[in-house]
Amino acid sequence: MGGFSELLKATRVQRALTALTTMMVPVGFADKINLNIMHLGIVCILIYAVAGIQNAQKDKDYELPKNFKIFSASILAVALLFSLKNVVIFLTFLSWLLLGLFYNTIARFIMFGDVTVLSITHHALPTLSASLLLGLDFKTTVTLSLFVFVTFWFIIHLKNLKDAREDKARGYRTINLNLKKGLISTKLLFEIAFFCIFIGYFIFNLSKTYLYAFAAVLIMKIIISYLVELKKYEKALNLTRLLAIIFLSAMIVDKAKSQSVVFTTSILCLSYLAFLGTDAIKLKAVEKGAVQKIPAPG
Repeated sequence: MGGFSELLKATRVQRALTALTTMMVPVGFADKINLNIMHLGIVCILIYAVAGIQNAQKDKDYELPKNFKIFSASILAVALLFSLKNVVIFLTFLSWLLLGLFYNTIARFIMFGDVTVLSITHHALPTLSASLLLGLDFKTTVTLSLFVFVTFWFIIHLKNLKDAREDKARGYRTINLNLKKGLISTKLLFEIAFFCIFIGYFIFNLSKTYLYAFAAVLIMKIIISYLVELKKYEKALNLTRLLAIIFLSAMIVDKAKSQSVVFTTSILCLSYLAFLGTDAIKLKAVEKGAVQKIPAPG
């Protein structure tokens, strides 16, 4: 069995950064951040940590220690305490909990199930909850929530390229595995996502700043597509998360005038860049070690 360090790795808290950045989009539109948003963010991180551990236990991709259930229960208890601050946060906590349970037991065995649940938990729900906590008007709240749901529904299919062999053995149903031209379909849906990102400029009346970010995102898309062709799916997925954070951050900065909002958004971007840098160093070390282990000919 693994130790505490392996348990921390299993939380995969870096994955919460896209949800946190999505949560900041209503903050940018409201141009303010308050204590309720901070509590929602803490609950988000804690829930995602527990979900990561549960995924690790189900998929057996981490060596968890024997007491991992106690650790998960403790994190949930802390998340519950923070959620009691506000009824919206509490209902969001319950929704994350129930949808996480559905994801780990049923959703991944239904075509489009995992992508739909993740689009809700990672993007639509954080956007909706943050909008309600900040008092955004009904039209803005609904439009923002639908926009991020639809956009990320097309993007998230890309994650199913990674670990496809393991997913097939587990009986998971994905476009990549269950359609005749699954890889082509996945790529096509990824392309559609960029049309959604582009029309966000018109839907939300954004400035040229957003278009500059969109140009950068298109360049990243080319790199991601190249990595997919090389079957370097993990690198492609990590870069896709960065792409998502960049375009969401562009929406936030475009609308926000508050320095605290811009600063918080910048911290989230830099945090994910730090993760990518650390991950790249580790991967290089692993590859170097693998090369050194290959015996010399003769």
